[in-house]
Amino acid sequence: EIAQCLVGSEMCIRDRYGGMPWLGGILNDQQIAEVVNYIRTHFGNHYTDAITARDVATQRPPHTPEEE
Repeated sequence: EIAQCLVGSEMCIRDRYGGMPWLGGILNDQQIAEVVNYIRTHFGNHYTDAITARDVATQRPPHTPEEE
């Protein structure tokens, strides 16, 4: 989940593209953790372990998609 928030994902849904937008260059590690934790506890998800800003920092890629 963290990687999808950081760099985004794209999927085809009935001839349309959708998915998670790229947020890594917009939100800081704490904000990404809050988004991931919201997703993990809503929409029918029932995770009990929380993601921290440190967890996000360890998965943040060294380059943003725009830099590549």
